[in-house]
This record gives sequence, structure tokens and C-alpha cells, in this order.
Amino acid sequence: MIQSYGNPERRIIMANNKKNRPAPKPKTEQVKEELPVVPKAVVFNCKKVRARKSPVTAPDNIITELEAGTEVEILDQSNPGWTHVNLGDKKAWIMSDYLQIVE
Repeated sequence: MIQSYGNPERRIIMANNKKNRPAPKPKTEQVKEELPVVPKAVVFNCKKVRARKSPVTAPDNIITELEAGTEVEILDQSNPGWTHVNLGDKKAWIMSDYLQIVE
């Protein structure tokens, strides 16, 4: 549809036809790089839990003991019954039964 506006000497013609319009320019949005979500867990179901060098229950394998409520970062859960965790300055294994995943 063609519409005309204004006085006859200075006529402005507007075409309301999509075929005559140029294609819209793509918006340039900044792509935000999302940081990976690090799964976390909290020690529960006991007063203290032993963090170990490897997923083996041996007395000489203990790195430290963590109290209930301590939050740790999960590194790996592929070993059945054990969770590999980051304790900040150390990496350790904790029995999965004593960890609860938090979101």
C-alpha cells in the first residue's frame, strides 16, 4: 500500500511493503562467556569425616578430618562410593555417603 502525506508540492511517499524494505541488520550482542559451575558438597551424616589421599580406607591414607558442615568442591564422582574433592590447597577422597550435594 502506498500512502502520501503533505502538500502536493512536497509529497512524501511511504511504501508499506516488506519487499521494498532492506533486511534488518543483525544486532551485535556481546556473547557472555559463562563460567563452568563447580559442583559443591557439604559434609553431613557425621561429626567428622576423614579426607584421604586415595579412595582406600587405610590408616596411613588420611590427609585430614573435616567437620560436619564443611563445604568442598567436587572434582570427580566416577569412583563408586568415593568422591574426589578440592580442599583448597589439597585434593582428597571422601566416602560419598558423608557428602550431600548443594546447589
